[in-house]
Amino acid sequence: MQTETKLFVAVIIQSLMDSLNKFIDIESKNSYHHITAKEWLGTDDFRYICELASLHPKTVLKIYKKFNHYKDYLTPETTKILLHEAFSRHKQLSM
Repeated sequence: MQTETKLFVAVIIQSLMDSLNKFIDIESKNSYHHITAKEWLGTDDFRYICELASLHPKTVLKIYKKFNHYKDYLTPETTKILLHEAFSRHKQLSM
């Protein structure tokens, strides 16, 4: 995976973490980031970042919905690791 692609995957993962209200540093927990991240999902900018990350927006949203269903059972650290694994696995399958 190219460095630029990794950067945009990281942007998507961070936005999903924020929209799931999963903040690694509990002191940085912020409803503003949570709300704006949720509003960003599905926008033209979101779709563009998905394109730059070589990910299909519908796939990202599908992964988000699955995580949202189980978000109360996952720690922020576990959520981040699982999101990285989900997108890495998706990349491998699409090759």
